[in-house]
Amino acid sequence: MMQKTKSILTTQNLAIGYSQKKIGAIARGININLKKGHLISLIGENGIGKSTLLRTISGLQKAVSGNILLDGKKLDDYKPVDLAKNLSLVFTEKLPPGNLTVWELVATGRQPYTNWIGKLSSADRKIISEAMEMTQTAVFSEKRHYEISDGQMQKVMIARALAQDTPLIILDEPTTHLDIVHKISLLQLLKKLAHESNKCILFSTHDIELALEISDEMILMSAHSVVQQKPTEIISEKLFDDLFTNKQISFDSEKVKFVFKNF
Repeated sequence: MMQKTKSILTTQNLAIGYSQKKIGAIARGININLKKGHLISLIGENGIGKSTLLRTISGLQKAVSGNILLDGKKLDDYKPVDLAKNLSLVFTEKLPPGNLTVWELVATGRQPYTNWIGKLSSADRKIISEAMEMTQTAVFSEKRHYEISDGQMQKVMIARALAQDTPLIILDEPTTHLDIVHKISLLQLLKKLAHESNKCILFSTHDIELALEISDEMILMSAHSVVQQKPTEIISEKLFDDLFTNKQISFDSEKVKFVFKNF
């Protein structure tokens, strides 16, 4: 049973893109509502703007127009340290140089809360330990970050986001490069964390059929619109029909999967 459904982030007629370039907005009229206790997937074709949307609502990229409200306050009004206490990111990124252990890497999630010399308190260490226990990463906490597998590293980065202790966690393609077993395991972990920790977790993915199975809600980005609905509503309202520009691909609602028309 899900807990409270308080909104943590909403957008109002958001337009995303590159306002300083001739290309302008790549998507307009985006109105989404991210609620605590929900696992929400973001899907769409390659190049449709999923990463741009995630970067915009996380404050890494300026919106072309419209508003982003984080806990009722405009995103632009947040100081960096306060923003880091309200949302955490798991994006594709280069790992820090050096020989950090897994524990030390997860501990960097506490940076918004530590004092000016970065000293961890006993409370900080407790939060780090709990984050690692929840993600099952404590068993290899003493390994160097370059000694673990891709699947283990994804869980470590989620543990770091948990250690940051924010109501909203945003992940860009967390299942990329994972095999099917690790994809399912990771998505199950994300759903468990969202429901048990009452956090909102938003992730983009190309694994649409897995997202259908596990998401509380889905955000569909197409060339014509951005729609947020429950998976059952998306299927019943045939919203997948406009998802791909390649019309050889269609969604079979009985099989609950995408099929190629001529196969």
